[in-house]
Amino acid sequence: MTVTAVRIKGMDLNGDQKALKLGTNLAITAGVLDTVADSNQQWKATQAVAKGDAVYFNATADEADIGAAGALATAKVRGLALETILAAATGAFISSGRIDGVGSGWTAGAPVYLSLTGTTRNTLTDTPPAGTDEVLQIIGYAINATDLQIDIQDPIEL
Repeated sequence: MTVTAVRIKGMDLNGDQKALKLGTNLAITAGVLDTVADSNQQWKATQAVAKGDAVYFNATADEADIGAAGALATAKVRGLALETILAAATGAFISSGRIDGVGSGWTAGAPVYLSLTGTTRNTLTDTPPAGTDEVLQIIGYAINATDLQIDIQDPIEL
């Protein structure tokens, strides 16, 4: 959404001003309104990840690796990639807040889980794992069919 002028509790922001930060989750820059995640962090990825991939920190390198619900060791998700990141590169990850365009066919308000698949572009699902020795971990809740409110919960081994 593009905004040419904004008035917030007596403060004006128009095209003459460069930026205004409004708390941790909202910023207006040169008339453009956008959400800003206060939990953005820069982590090194051990393998290529896509926007929305759930990651955990691997024990050997303390780097972000793609999560999977097939084992407790890979299901301790710490965040989601905010962008495509190449293997061995550093990129932006988010551990709370909202991330858009990472799902498909989700039902608003329903939990979104770490998937069993654990491959890039396939780490989130609206179907909970249920098998023996699989891990149930809620990553957040669907805002709509494609967007996620991140609420990473502790994994539960089944």
